[in-house]
Amino acid sequence: MIDFIDTKILRALCADGRMTFTSLAEHIHLSQTPTLKRVRRIEKYGYITGYTAILDEKKLGGGMNVFVSVTLANQKSSTHDNFRKMVKETPQIMECFLTSGDSDYLLRIAVDNMIEYEKILAEKILCITPIKHARSSLSLRSIKQGALPPHIAI
Repeated sequence: MIDFIDTKILRALCADGRMTFTSLAEHIHLSQTPTLKRVRRIEKYGYITGYTAILDEKKLGGGMNVFVSVTLANQKSSTHDNFRKMVKETPQIMECFLTSGDSDYLLRIAVDNMIEYEKILAEKILCITPIKHARSSLSLRSIKQGALPPHIAI
């Protein structure tokens, strides 16, 4: 179980994952040794699953986000397996969620332009597995990204 100080650690590391233990300790008003012990305990119990860099997708050739709701043609496990394999092998697919409701999956695809998206749609998504339909929505701009989980953000 995490406490108030652990929550402060999680908030600080979400804001700056490269923060030194010295800075983190100062931020949460503890000395370095207990701060380090707390971080290691939080990691051990899986509250922190890794550290990563946040990249500027626009500068790296993915300035356009397309959200695609995909409904598979059938619910065979082999169809789902093939779809998931394609998702993992397609670098432009940044995120994939198994969903409930009208569609089976929601994808976030980062591309440079519509021509690149059309190619991924035609050559990857629609031809690899049996798809009933794919519904695309273009992102005009991002309003909120990188949010903390609600109970940590408080």
